[in-house]
Amino acid sequence: MSDTLGRILKRVAAGTSSGSNLQQAKRALAASTGHLLVSDLNHMGDEYACRRTWAHPGFADFWAGAPSGSVAAPGVSDIDWIGPLYGTAGRTANACCGGTWVVPIGASDTLPRAVLRARVACGTKLSSSMGIFFAVTPGRTFPTSTSNRASAVISSSTLADKDMSISLSQSDLAPLVTSPSTGSTTSGVAPIGAPVRLMVCTLWVGFSSNWNVLGVGQLASAYGITVGLEP
Repeated sequence: MSDTLGRILKRVAAGTSSGSNLQQAKRALAASTGHLLVSDLNHMGDEYACRRTWAHPGFADFWAGAPSGSVAAPGVSDIDWIGPLYGTAGRTANACCGGTWVVPIGASDTLPRAVLRARVACGTKLSSSMGIFFAVTPGRTFPTSTSNRASAVISSSTLADKDMSISLSQSDLAPLVTSPSTGSTTSGVAPIGAPVRLMVCTLWVGFSSNWNVLGVGQLASAYGITVGLEP
């Protein structure tokens, strides 16, 4: 855990000339003041690493059957990662990319968790079930059978909240070197800054169903899908 009180501490306005201004000019910096400053910096670092990364309104009445029609928790091969997200012909909603996310190293002694939240229901077809697959991959890579992942089976026909999480490890991160733009221009190429090295991961979400026939109002649904990093 970071050395932090878990919040930004309120202080007097900058420039205040009183004994309550711990950072007043020419005042000796006490050890306790240093601890408070470190607490604020670490808290801001933790908060930066733990904001929502991606959101989607969701899918209604999709059928995206696993290849075997299995009702077990899906694996990476049970998800159609290259098919349409929501095609009207098949009403499929198999896969979503939760985005590539920068994970600050050093802001906390413990890496954040990848968290998926959604409201889901398997549908009202007899013996319906719905699978959810959630994975993290290093850098900008595709999920594999060895990816750090979590999966679940939904057997309730009533919409309910579903949370899933994955604890990140160093092996889930990979370096990405990029050169940020330092401005804009009306002609030519915008100036480019010095290359920076970031540690990133990509989050993936997939759905499957043991039904593979159309039935509006009777099939699996997933709404309010959000993916992010949390402590």
